[in-house]
Amino acid sequence: MTKKKDKITGFIGTVTGKAEYYDGRRTQYLVEGIDSTGRPVEWWFDEDRLEDV
Repeated sequence: MTKKKDKITGFIGTVTGKAEYYDGRRTQYLVEGIDSTGRPVEWWFDEDRLEDV
């Protein structure tokens, strides 16, 4: 599994999903991680906002 970090928020997690839109203009990844309270969370991020950890 791939670990990614959002360049804007600093959120770090594991990629568990990918969405490619028919128009071909953007790809998003579902990233699952832990928030500041210790709870599991997941967010969709545009591909260009993510970097490898």
